[in-house]
Amino acid sequence: MFKNKYVLLATILAVVSSIFLIIGVGAGLWWLWERNLPISVLTVQGQATKKVQYDKVTVNLTISLVGSDVNSLNSEIDSKTNKIIEYLNKQGIQNNDIQTSKTSYPEYQPIVYSMPVKEGENTTQTRVETNFTVVFNNFKQDASLPNKVIAEATKLGVNRFGAFSYDFEDNKKVCSELEDEATKNAFKTANDRIKSLGGGRIVKKTVNLLNNCGNNYYPYPYATMGKADVSAVSASSESAPSVLGGEQELTSTVDLTVEYK
Repeated sequence: MFKNKYVLLATILAVVSSIFLIIGVGAGLWWLWERNLPISVLTVQGQATKKVQYDKVTVNLTISLVGSDVNSLNSEIDSKTNKIIEYLNKQGIQNNDIQTSKTSYPEYQPIVYSMPVKEGENTTQTRVETNFTVVFNNFKQDASLPNKVIAEATKLGVNRFGAFSYDFEDNKKVCSELEDEATKNAFKTANDRIKSLGGGRIVKKTVNLLNNCGNNYYPYPYATMGKADVSAVSASSESAPSVLGGEQELTSTVDLTVEYK
């Protein structure tokens, strides 16, 4: 009885050893075979999109004055600047959401030889400007405030408008999730393409992000517009641009390059 048990145990061990030997030899042969396969390269794109409602808008406004009396220009533009900041504060916009910068530079004037210069007359023209960057953090809750501010600021002396930039809460998190989704889509496309081409497995991969998911998106790019002189600006704000509400479609695109056998 014991003898039969030992024979059975020896037989089982022999079979198991044979199986492992066959597996090992097979794996070694497969490794040698795959190692000698040529490497193919494939590049695909992956994309992911998502619509979000932006809740922050940044508006760029400028007061621009031209004249020959620099002191008078500075006095006038400082007065207008203070009135605009006071108005913004009354609308609930804090000073840390208002940035201003002031510049001055010579204004180019064409030479007109038919107009003689009188003795003691100052023909040098200077442009003085104050630029405002105003951030509206509660745009989703009050989408009318930016347009209200633009209309009133125009009456108070603003006569140039820069681009409007839009942003939304948790943009880094949302864009990171979109990037991951775009990468997954790229790998799915690559694997499907490799399978259709009769390929095997991916041995090397390179992922390149093609865009930034729309951070600091400018859906309505207003170039500098408006008349140069405050005196020429109409009391009406009809010519001022409008900040439009709505959704923003974010897109993340990646390039995926893979080497496969």
